[in-house]
Amino acid sequence: MNKKYLLPLIILCVYFLAIQAKGWNGKRLKFKETTFSFGTFQQSNVMKHEFKFRNVSKQQSMIVKVSASCGCTVVDYSTEPLESGEWGHVTVTYNGISKEPGYFNKGINILANKEIIRLEITGTMIEH
Repeated sequence: MNKKYLLPLIILCVYFLAIQAKGWNGKRLKFKETTFSFGTFQQSNVMKHEFKFRNVSKQQSMIVKVSASCGCTVVDYSTEPLESGEWGHVTVTYNGISKEPGYFNKGINILANKEIIRLEITGTMIEH
């Protein structure tokens, strides 16, 4: 084997062994759904949906940061650390009262430990 490949191979093996030792098994938070459609609704309605998720890892996990793609989208979420098997939520509220009617697609980015999860809400808002 070429010696220039030996050191990177050793480093890679140590990295994967360290991950296994910590019990990490991929994604820590498993959402029941990552997209939701509000369908068609009137502009005067404030729409709300709760995304539920579960910590499927063997370790404690928590949401570190949440950001929405628009000021019309407000997010409330579980802020406490979740033990293995525990459930949490991300509640998304869409308020389009001052926005133009029509179809929308808004994204919510979640940073949980070291993984990024993207949720999406869609709908068609009509004038009231």
